[in-house]
Amino acid sequence: NTSAYEDWKSHGMPNILDLLRDYPSLQVTPAFLISQLPLLLPRYYSISSALDAAPGEVHVTVAVVEYQTPDGRQHKGVCSNWLNTLPVGQDIYCSVRSAPLFHLPSDTKVPIIMVGPGTGIAPFRSFWMQRKINIELASRNRQRISFGESYLYFGCRHTIADNIFKNELQQRENEGILTRCYFAYSREQGMKKTYVQDLIQRNATDVFRLVVKENGHFYICGSIQMASDVKQMLRYVIQTIGRLSDSQVDQYMDTMKEENRLHEDIFGLAVRLKKR
Repeated sequence: NTSAYEDWKSHGMPNILDLLRDYPSLQVTPAFLISQLPLLLPRYYSISSALDAAPGEVHVTVAVVEYQTPDGRQHKGVCSNWLNTLPVGQDIYCSVRSAPLFHLPSDTKVPIIMVGPGTGIAPFRSFWMQRKINIELASRNRQRISFGESYLYFGCRHTIADNIFKNELQQRENEGILTRCYFAYSREQGMKKTYVQDLIQRNATDVFRLVVKENGHFYICGSIQMASDVKQMLRYVIQTIGRLSDSQVDQYMDTMKEENRLHEDIFGLAVRLKKR
């Protein structure tokens, strides 16, 4: 029954262990079972620290993945839950993969807009850490270096439980390292559900000025769906305020990519995460 099988697969999202539990009549040898287990793939996390600010260290910002499938099964992310069980000081194997298209502009005067809901904020922490070092170094050496405006759009469910780096963000904003931080809360009681793309629309005039008038860089980090929604809103803002045709705004978006002013660091998994 192909239809029943597809329903079971889509609603249960079963793994091999679920399959053996659901159908105990299946008898397989250990050798066969091992031959069917796929190799674990490496998990990639954005680095959330700057080398100049934390020499010899690599910080990562990890969401502990734990979710319920449509039929009620509890599944856990392999790597995030493993990391969550490690004691402080534990050595682990890892490697660093470069991201040449996702970094701060070489010209410090260029304004930047960073959009990163949830753990999508990770690479932007390295940005503001590096920016802080650059500003302090310029001041210490009495160099007259201009720094462009920097705006962060961060989204999470609740103001307290999910607002990671809240204190650090407040400090950087007070210091002028970040020009302004905007927060979108999607499940805060008593507040209208808001997403980062809603804030971008709300600040359309500033976004247009920074991106189009001042040739700023626009960064997105997070899920595929969020990135798509944010790019659609950016396109809408540019088209509406710039009074561009569909072909003109498409051409402008393509130009941003060609000039490496539209940066994306996206991932595909979208699940309910364990509350921390």
